[in-house]
Amino acid sequence: TGPSLFQETSLAVDAAGGRAFLCGSAGTPDEILAVDLATGNRSVLSSNAVGSGPALGHARKLAFQSGLLLACDRVQGALLWVDPVSGNRSVLTSSLVGSGPVLGANAIDAIALDTASSRAFAATSSALVSVDLATGNRTLLSVVSAGAKLLEVGDHEDRLADIEALLGPRLKALKRRA
Repeated sequence: TGPSLFQETSLAVDAAGGRAFLCGSAGTPDEILAVDLATGNRSVLSSNAVGSGPALGHARKLAFQSGLLLACDRVQGALLWVDPVSGNRSVLTSSLVGSGPVLGANAIDAIALDTASSRAFAATSSALVSVDLATGNRTLLSVVSAGAKLLEVGDHEDRLADIEALLGPRLKALKRRA
């Protein structure tokens, strides 16, 4: 029972707590769902109507470790802490919190949490960034070489302008042939 599942894009599991967390639905991108692993019952853990803190623009990716739930908000280009009990949200890092390379809106493709090293990691199409859990400061760990960009086929319609910019005249020539 509970909210429907529809094209969820991320899953994180709290095995000790007996719950799974889901987000990224095309139907309700501003919700993070909790699923009871014993019963399958679903509830909204966090959304713009549940929990407090910064608004969720589009919760896209989740990471869970040691009782901590981290969510990527693609609209804000931010990593948000989500309290796994109350659903309250706070910013770990964003363009306004922490220093270092800005992750940017619609740029974060994957996240991971490593509490042993007190870091989170965010991957974009062209870089891997480490985020200090205490300060939110970002450090560039790896970058695609100049002039190259990793492009992923699938749900990245928001990157069409980037692709056109990279291909430039070659894309215009392809359009003329079609």
